[in-house]
Amino acid sequence: MITVVHHPDYVAQPPRTNGPYQPSKNALIRDLLIAEGERIDWIEPEPMPDEWLKAVHDPDYVDEVMASRVPAQKERRIGFAISDPVARRAARVPGGTFLAGMLAMERGFAANSAGGSHHALPDTGAGYCVFNDLALAAVRLVEEGHVRRVLVVDCDVHQGDGTAILTAGRPASPLIRSTPRRIFRPAKPAPPLTCRWPTARATTIISRRSSGRWCRWWTGSGLS
Repeated sequence: MITVVHHPDYVAQPPRTNGPYQPSKNALIRDLLIAEGERIDWIEPEPMPDEWLKAVHDPDYVDEVMASRVPAQKERRIGFAISDPVARRAARVPGGTFLAGMLAMERGFAANSAGGSHHALPDTGAGYCVFNDLALAAVRLVEEGHVRRVLVVDCDVHQGDGTAILTAGRPASPLIRSTPRRIFRPAKPAPPLTCRWPTARATTIISRRSSGRWCRWWTGSGLS
């Protein structure tokens, strides 16, 4: 049986978008997994608390999102407007990635059906990403003492600039990400270690517990 973290809030329809993003893909992932029947163990997450969000993102930006009052210039950078359903989803998905990490340490593997929002920056979202669930979960797992180190392997076709910025300088949170063969933006901050990796639409986080046991969890990319 495969443990999958999911919540109905994940399937949020933004009021409008500025690009080709397809919000229905989270519903498609859900439906494909439902078709697997009893092979999937469904777990619903809680929203990530505001204080955890504000420990990584700028507190004023977190307040803007949660009140659905994000300035127009930030919404343009994100790629869609922040409505109440989108704001609820933005807080729920990082909670799901954190929960998937905790469950992975208990069960050996767990997946969050949304997330991978690697473009979200300290004081704004970007590239269809609102909050950076990867950085949020990694920082919280380390600071709560659940793991010693966290490794993020990012296989998207774009560099995860937000994850690099948000984890830079934090203790016990090393970051390794892939560089796509065809798409790379040299103007973005260089990650600590860059490697070639086949293109994919997913991110794997591998962590080492204080006991020395390795576990892994997966988070899909999407509106977050």
